[in-house]
Amino acid sequence: VLRGTIDDEGPNLPAGKIAINEKTDRTKGFVIDADPVRLKEVFRNVLHNAIDAVHADTGIIEITTDVKKDMVSVLIKDNGEGIASKDLKNVFNPFFTTKAKGMGLGLAVSKQVVVFHGGSITLKSVKGNGTTVEVSLPVQRQKNE
Repeated sequence: VLRGTIDDEGPNLPAGKIAINEKTDRTKGFVIDADPVRLKEVFRNVLHNAIDAVHADTGIIEITTDVKKDMVSVLIKDNGEGIASKDLKNVFNPFFTTKAKGMGLGLAVSKQVVVFHGGSITLKSVKGNGTTVEVSLPVQRQKNE
């Protein structure tokens, strides 16, 4: 699902000037039980935010996955402008946005989807130093089980 979302977002990037670096090999073979359509919506929302946050000519988005205890963790980190500390407490609230165009529903809906699947979503950001979003979902089993 993550790979498909990244591939789908390629055409939304400004002429190849935003780099997406991936390190997803640590979670190969692990299976989660989740609705792929809803999960794709979560990753698309987070990726859109990262793409919107970075500069078109120097943007870097890093996507890494890992397994921590019984959770698959997906980290999406950008080198964008970051979020002001006064706004951090509101990022998952419906209709909160700092964008000129946007409804403020992406992260609110994403949180609902992730929590429904037994996971968590967290956001860390420092104004001027980018943002990192972590989506954690429970591992159901390894692929070979």
